[in-house]
Amino acid sequence: MFKIDGTRLVSDSIAFNLPQGFNLIFRSEVDGNGISFLSDDGKVGIDIFFTQETCIPQEHILQFCKEKIFVALSGIFKVKRGQGEAYALFYNDVDTGDKFYSECYPFTDKKLFFNRVYIELCVDEKGDDKFVAKSALLLPEVKAFFDSIEYL
Repeated sequence: MFKIDGTRLVSDSIAFNLPQGFNLIFRSEVDGNGISFLSDDGKVGIDIFFTQETCIPQEHILQFCKEKIFVALSGIFKVKRGQGEAYALFYNDVDTGDKFYSECYPFTDKKLFFNRVYIELCVDEKGDDKFVAKSALLLPEVKAFFDSIEYL
């Protein structure tokens, strides 16, 4: 459960600002529930998924890439957000050419309805795959969103 605090969503385990200048989309997926944000031009999206999983995060990320026909553009690496570390990866979609950057936040709190949060940046742009996603992370609205994430 999240509490709305101004433009911030806060739970016992993670908190983040709503991305400014993006459109909100509610989602219900097979892999979990979530919310998505899409830029006005439709080229940049931020997806946030809440899931229940039993495998370790690194294994799930790699399995997810294989199942969805994604190609990893980096190894899995850690990103410090607030008091914890997330697992991160750059990858692209073989079919659409979309470029992605994803962070996985695992939780052990049994009171939550989820034990993982995935925050994914999707970019619909042509160009060098990893460079496009890295460049999108530097867009002011995107950077402000990712900088606001606190893994509590």
